[in-house]
Amino acid sequence: MNKMRNYLKNIYLLFFSLVLFACSDSCDDIDCLTEEFISFSVRSGENGNDLIFGRDPQITNAEIEAFYFEDGSRERIPIRFESEKAVLPLVPNVSVYYVEALGQRDQIEVKATANSSSECCPATTAIEGVMVNGVEVSDFRSNLILYR
Repeated sequence: MNKMRNYLKNIYLLFFSLVLFACSDSCDDIDCLTEEFISFSVRSGENGNDLIFGRDPQITNAEIEAFYFEDGSRERIPIRFESEKAVLPLVPNVSVYYVEALGQRDQIEVKATANSSSECCPATTAIEGVMVNGVEVSDFRSNLILYR
């Protein structure tokens, strides 16, 4: 009788352990952050003043345009203006963006990796590097500065 009780006890513990293991969330320690935008400001090349958000702005939101080219066609990108920065959303499969303001065009090249969705995370994007007008930007996770 004792053997049978120990046997049932072991089966119960095994079953309980399997249920506990099956119900545990293996995604608890995984960070699913995605980078879906870059931010920038436009500053004076002479004195560094912010030309959009500064005390004496020289550019209105309507005077800044962001776009990319697809199959020879110019595709506009809506810019979101927040406190002290303009936010440019990343477009899937696009690596070169343009920003025009005060008659000048800046080229922003974004090197990003798209990660497909998994059991724990939806599809994510990780920015690996940014170049502005052919110059690599070391601190691209903060505001990019475009000079005029």
